[in-house]
Amino acid sequence: MEYRFIASSPLLKRHVIHCSRYEMINSILASDYPWCHDKYVISINDTEKERVQMESRLSAANIPHLALTFSDVTYETQLSNETLFNNQHADAIIDFVHRNPGNYAVHCFAGVSRSAAVAVFLNEYLQLGDDELTNLKSFNRHVYDMLKAAVVRAKDQSV
Repeated sequence: MEYRFIASSPLLKRHVIHCSRYEMINSILASDYPWCHDKYVISINDTEKERVQMESRLSAANIPHLALTFSDVTYETQLSNETLFNNQHADAIIDFVHRNPGNYAVHCFAGVSRSAAVAVFLNEYLQLGDDELTNLKSFNRHVYDMLKAAVVRAKDQSV
């Protein structure tokens, strides 16, 4: 099983990984995780059908999770039948992380764009400090920017 470790903190022993849907399904079925305690999954799916299927698998394995549906698009590339990542998605991720401190596996279809954007954001937001992120360039900037904007929005609302 190939996991792309994005962030880890040796002091907190917290990790963020991103992987493909296929890798996530195989690891759920095999109970094969690179870390064992306080594991949470953020499941990013293309369709509602896929979300329901993944949610069922994660629930059956007793893995706490957040399952979302949105397309790997930006404002410029969005087609009429695609779901753009929005404020509700961003707020749901941040709320999930606040309610569930621990290790996170984030998956999307290929494990490259949307899940990588969430993993990069979590690395920064949780201050895990992985230098490898400076080399990661191919992630969905729209998802990443919306997550960062959600943090700013939340801070503004609390003042």
